[in-house]
Amino acid sequence: QMAQMKDAMDSIDYKKMNYTMTYDAKTFYPKSLDMDMVFAIEKDTEFNMKNESTFSKFNEISEIKLPAEAKDAQPLTGAAQ
Repeated sequence: QMAQMKDAMDSIDYKKMNYTMTYDAKTFYPKSLDMDMVFAIEKDTEFNMKNESTFSKFNEISEIKLPAEAKDAQPLTGAAQ
C-alpha cells in the first residue's frame, strides 16, 4: 500500500500553496493556520482547497479515557500496516 500511496502522491501537480501561521508571542503556541492550495490530478481535474484552522486549550485536557469497546476490539485481519 505504501507504493500505491507514493504513486498517488507523485501524480499530484501542486499549482499553488500559500499558508499563514500565527503564534502566541508569550507561549509560542500556534494560534491559527490559514491555507489556500490549488492542485491537479490528471490533466483536467483541478482542485481548490481552502482551510482555516484555530488552535486553543493547550494543556487543558486532564485525562483521555479509552472506552472498553476500544480495549476489547479485535485486530483487523488482512489489514496492511
